[in-house]
Amino acid sequence: MQARLDGARWQVVPAYLGALSCTAVSFAGRHLRVSIHPLLARLTACVGAAGAASSAAAGLFAPVFTMPKPTGPYRVGKTTRLWIDRSRRSWLLKNKARSISHWSPYDRVGVVNADP
Repeated sequence: MQARLDGARWQVVPAYLGALSCTAVSFAGRHLRVSIHPLLARLTACVGAAGAASSAAAGLFAPVFTMPKPTGPYRVGKTTRLWIDRSRRSWLLKNKARSISHWSPYDRVGVVNADP
């Protein structure tokens, strides 16, 4: 949901992984009636806390930058493209993929930002 609203940010991945591990252990203990060793419960809580702390630190030390408001005669348009290289494999996905965002001048008639 966050990636859809605000764009994917690598800074939040540790927090999501920590929350996922805490949720999985809690779900297994409560709903699947699996006996969870107290040491595993504490370790999972530490993983969740470390994920949250590292995400907060990443947000402080590598913040998402903001662009200054443009002052020229044209508005700024943003184009996002997903480029997929079907000839290369990825360890996580079927094919290599790159998401590229491009900001450029924009006018209503499409003269400045027209595709060739």
